[in-house]
Amino acid sequence: MKITFFVKSFALVILIGAAFAVQGQFPQPPDRAKELWELAIAAKGGREALYKVANIADIRKPDGSYVHFVVLPDKFFLFDDMRPSLFGVRIELYNYESGFGYRTFPRDTRKIYQDIRTDPDFKTIKGRHVYLLYPQLYLLLETRWMQPKPLSASKAKVNGKSADRVDVLIEGYGDPQRYAVFLDEKTHLPVRIAMCRNVNTNEITDVCCFSNLRGYTEIAGIKIPLESTGQRDSTWDRKQIEINAEYEPQFFDRLPDHNANGLQWRKPGAKPADPPVAPQPEPLTPTQITQLINDLGATDEELRQVALRDLTTAGKQVLPYLTKALPSSSSNAIQRYNIAVILLKLDEQNPTATAALADLVTDLRLAPQARQDSAFGLLGNEQGIAALIELLGSDDVFVRRFAIFAFDELTERAEIPRQVEKALPALRKLLNDDDKVVRGMAKEVLEQIGGRFNR
Repeated sequence: MKITFFVKSFALVILIGAAFAVQGQFPQPPDRAKELWELAIAAKGGREALYKVANIADIRKPDGSYVHFVVLPDKFFLFDDMRPSLFGVRIELYNYESGFGYRTFPRDTRKIYQDIRTDPDFKTIKGRHVYLLYPQLYLLLETRWMQPKPLSASKAKVNGKSADRVDVLIEGYGDPQRYAVFLDEKTHLPVRIAMCRNVNTNEITDVCCFSNLRGYTEIAGIKIPLESTGQRDSTWDRKQIEINAEYEPQFFDRLPDHNANGLQWRKPGAKPADPPVAPQPEPLTPTQITQLINDLGATDEELRQVALRDLTTAGKQVLPYLTKALPSSSSNAIQRYNIAVILLKLDEQNPTATAALADLVTDLRLAPQARQDSAFGLLGNEQGIAALIELLGSDDVFVRRFAIFAFDELTERAEIPRQVEKALPALRKLLNDDDKVVRGMAKEVLEQIGGRFNR
């Protein structure tokens, strides 16, 4: 289900491990922070180019079904089309210049704001909306309206490599907030940006907001990262960015069209810019693949996540190596889980990986979240769903919970596979389960299935 994936993806992006709490082990003189910031601004393309940016279109899906569009300094539009799922389309439109606002969330509940600057729904936001901040910081670093103040500099490790860390203070978008910007030591471009817990500490928050960055391409004279990933994401997300796109000036003072897409702000007749292309990473060598597979079972969480992303991004070339390594990884549950996850991303019908995930749902060596994720991973093919049906009858209450939560996700989708019909006897039996959670979820799943198989 799309919204579940979004929420889970969002949770994965923002939850930072304790190992990253303090990365400034080697503090440097205050002037060094300013010096590094100036190097980063120059590497991005210089202030002259940055200060010419008037709007940013962040197109997450080429068909326009998921788009962020910001007109600086005070207008924001989000369009996320989740149809035909139950959650419909999510739209948020805020104009801090005129005060007009509109949103549909959750489940297509529509609300019009006469003045968002004074409305109680926005009382916790002092100044401009934080949505206006993110593209300026994560894509540009600095603009005419958003100028971070360098606070401190230190050395840090990012994805196993040494990097320069600059902590900055940003004001004007809610409460003053401290961010950590990690710069490549050679290019001085940001490789990671993360929010700190508060302005007085360099400890990274476990609430919001964390992003690794790469795939820099020049757009309008500015180096823009076209690929990003959260700390625990297994893949790099690619996006299309437009700078200073032609848009309809009246767009932010009227109700958006639910039947259009996220590009409805575009001026009629305007020609979209050619989509920029992120540089492709070099193919991995056999030695690199072997090392990354070993890293999938490392005790260092960041090392595991780097290996997970790099192997997934490498594609089909790593399939033979992963297939060979899966049986031998049985003594390392974390490594076995990560190998199975990658195999199913690259080959969703892979029977060996599916069987491994089914075993891992019951593996007490894994953390509960990994066991739950193993259950979710079984939703991708018929063999996996059949395994989940069997797990519904487990003697272990936690295994039954993992399985029923997976069925909850499956039955919230717009299209439920016919195979779910085979799970009905087991689901009905769980209505009388000893565990309250299992009983409640079984009732919800059966209600979501409803009479679909009769139609």
